[in-house]
Amino acid sequence: MSPRTDWDPDVLGVLLAPMEGTELSDFMRSALASGLGGITLFAPNTPTLGATQRLCAQIRDAGADPIIAIDEEGGRVTRLFGHGDGFGGPPGRPTDTAPLTQAETSRHEGPLPAAAVFGRADDEDLTARAGAALGALLAELGITMDFAPVADVATNPENPVIGHRAFSSDPAAALRHAAAFTRGLHSAGVAACAKHFPGHGDADTDSHLSMPTIRLDRATVLSDHAEPFSALWTGEMDGAAAVDAVMTGHLEVPALGDGPASLSRWSADLLDEIGFTGVIVTDALDMGAVTHAAGFGDGCIRALEAGAHLLCLGSPLQAREHDLLTAAHDAILGAVGSGRLTREQLRDAHQRAARCQRARRVTAPTRPASSDLEPLVAHLWQVGDEARAAGESSVSAADVPTEQRNERTRHIDTVSTPDAVDLILAEEQTSVDAVRSQAAQIAELAEICVDTIVSGGTVHYVGAGTSGRLAVLDAAELLPTFNADSDVFAAHLAGGPSAMFHAVEGAEDSSAAGAALIAEHCGGCDTVIGLAASGRTPFVRGALEAARARRLRTGLISANPSAPLAGLANVAVLLPTGPEAIAGSTRMKAGTAQKMALNALSTATMVRLGTTYENLMIDVRATNEKLVERTARILATATGIDADGARAALRACDGELRTALVILLAGEDPTDPAVRESARAARAAAPPDPSRDGDPSGIRTAAEELRRA
Repeated sequence: MSPRTDWDPDVLGVLLAPMEGTELSDFMRSALASGLGGITLFAPNTPTLGATQRLCAQIRDAGADPIIAIDEEGGRVTRLFGHGDGFGGPPGRPTDTAPLTQAETSRHEGPLPAAAVFGRADDEDLTARAGAALGALLAELGITMDFAPVADVATNPENPVIGHRAFSSDPAAALRHAAAFTRGLHSAGVAACAKHFPGHGDADTDSHLSMPTIRLDRATVLSDHAEPFSALWTGEMDGAAAVDAVMTGHLEVPALGDGPASLSRWSADLLDEIGFTGVIVTDALDMGAVTHAAGFGDGCIRALEAGAHLLCLGSPLQAREHDLLTAAHDAILGAVGSGRLTREQLRDAHQRAARCQRARRVTAPTRPASSDLEPLVAHLWQVGDEARAAGESSVSAADVPTEQRNERTRHIDTVSTPDAVDLILAEEQTSVDAVRSQAAQIAELAEICVDTIVSGGTVHYVGAGTSGRLAVLDAAELLPTFNADSDVFAAHLAGGPSAMFHAVEGAEDSSAAGAALIAEHCGGCDTVIGLAASGRTPFVRGALEAARARRLRTGLISANPSAPLAGLANVAVLLPTGPEAIAGSTRMKAGTAQKMALNALSTATMVRLGTTYENLMIDVRATNEKLVERTARILATATGIDADGARAALRACDGELRTALVILLAGEDPTDPAVRESARAARAAAPPDPSRDGDPSGIRTAAEELRRA
């Protein structure tokens, strides 16, 4: 991309831009040389640690001490470790391997678990050591600011975006661990940016999609949600813990002021009241909450009017680097020209960010040689594993969302039967939104299933109780629907087949039993998907640990957004269903949501494997009269032929629905032996192939070939 020569340095100085790939374009070099404030790294920039280190060196060389920022919280919010190592597990993490596909570069947990795990362990020294280990790696890579810690207080168990990312639902605990993590980052000379001011923990909407509203009174917001940010800045816990920056959230808090925190002056005024003199950074301005409310360009201007010093523009996965940076630059420059913004505002903002950058660099320790990345990564895994063990040992059933009391149904035993049914169904309805919030993870897991099956492997479901029974049901239904036998999807229920009908006490508590079934049933190309509403079932843990030890790919489906088992999954589908209508009864919302997730997962997998033509099943195993008749209806629907003609075509083709379908779509006569032979040859030349976009079944391709023959 061509360099730009008319950059305005005052405007550039307040922007944190995304970039594409692992090499600076001429366009980005020109921006850095002209005073770009910094670059935010995302997964496409960090396919390997070696590539990340080289890119950071390029960025430093091209600019005047630019900030190099990254979202590296731990858990699934990781840019450095979202790639896995060929879907293998710890401790290996290549420092210089070939980039993986985009499907492989999202939502995988890295060395450090999510913040909630540290909160459960409640060992501040451990949290500080995690921050220090991460900081040491970031510093060696050349990254100067981490968008962490998350200082939100997770008070809403149905929050779709914070959940396990927060240290605690208790403000004091959240503060203690956020301060400890900050101390760790500072010990390595890396700046810390606490987020999402004034607190995103009580939201019930994902700000990536739309604007959340926090409907709490002013006193509650200030004491329970904004307080950790205030104490982190003032160094109330420890002078070394004072954060360098605060990220404002895209959320409305009517009790504090009009408009969203990131775009409204009240948030900066509130920070001024506590004496905050650090850097105010916006959350990504390409998020739906902003683009729907203000538009990207006006959102940039409003953020600066609101007192922000650095604008995080967004992700290269959302728009091209050229488009985002140009749109932001030109919108702000236009606002300066119109008098809406002043150059003094821009220069003051840039100077504050520059002071932060210099302050951290002065305190940075002597760093090891660049060849020492592997020991830093190994140490990070070691600290992370210690945290996982400590966090899991502290988890009780009371911590699981499905075990908590649902205030909406608290008095269900006092109402009429129709009202009780209404309460129950209202809760069940929320399952749809819970599953939809995990659509990207379900799609990613489906791609893994497709790859597994194409490679000759089997997808194994592993679960106990309701979760396990739902898995058995899903796998069993795939046989008549898609002709998918147990060598495609297999289900394993704690306690064995009899547990489908009667509870087998204690079966779910044996991690050894879970590990044993992996040893007995799994091959080297297989994938193991655990199902556990609580996210902590020992039987499932044993299976996932055994699968990881054999370097198999793994998934998890849970109704606990803070599931301890998420760290064992390449992809975790964490369904925020919240408390059940009847506390602890996971056959209700959690069961509904898990079944919906399984429906979407297995159906999407089979569609990609080419078992449907349009939305019609074409591999039905017609083992009874009902299914024989369904096969004829499918053929008639797909081709427009009448029912008698469909039955005759199937008889002529010896019941082969695919062959009859190819012939009729090509406009040929299925009773002609030569046509049938040609149709079978065309099918053989175009077998089902998930990589064939627009025709994974091969039916359209074969029909076209038959028409040309």
